Amino acid sequence: NYSTGSLPPNAFHQYVANLTLILLQHNMFSKNLYDNQFNTIELTALNSIDLSNNQFTGNLPPGLFQNKQRPTIQFLTSFKQCFTDPISKEICSLTSLEVLDLDGMTANCAKHIWAFLPGSPKYTDFISGGVPSCVWSSLKNLTTFRISGNGLVGTIPDLSQYGNLSEIDLSFNS
Repeated sequence: NYSTGSLPPNAFHQYVANLTLILLQHNMFSKNLYDNQFNTIELTALNSIDLSNNQFTGNLPPGLFQNKQRPTIQFLTSFKQCFTDPISKEICSLTSLEVLDLDGMTANCAKHIWAFLPGSPKYTDFISGGVPSCVWSSLKNLTTFRISGNGLVGTIPDLSQYGNLSEIDLSFNS
């Protein structure tokens, strides 16, 4: 589609109460995502969100994770964005999460090393902080965890408690 601009403040509200999937991938949406776009009690059936390959800035809004009246989200994909803020620890409230794909969260805002030189190599900013420690202790249902290319810092704990984990990509981090 290559839709542009930002999402309206109340993009998902009472008229979409039975929505199970939000699929916004491969557009050119930009600006911040806000809590009120997702933190509505009406989205009780929502189980999958794909925001991938846009130009959203800021961070994944905590409101995406905090709605206690919504059944738990199982699939969250948001790779290739312009996010720069830390990954919110509220993500750990999604205890039924099976797929978490946050590869290259700054990749769509890569900058040329030499702006005056067409075709010069590009670099991206990194996400500050690391993976919230609760990800390693609270998200026991993960089968797929991808978070490569974010320049994250931290240690990888013992993964033996993740019996369902079949795919993990932590490459291009520190």
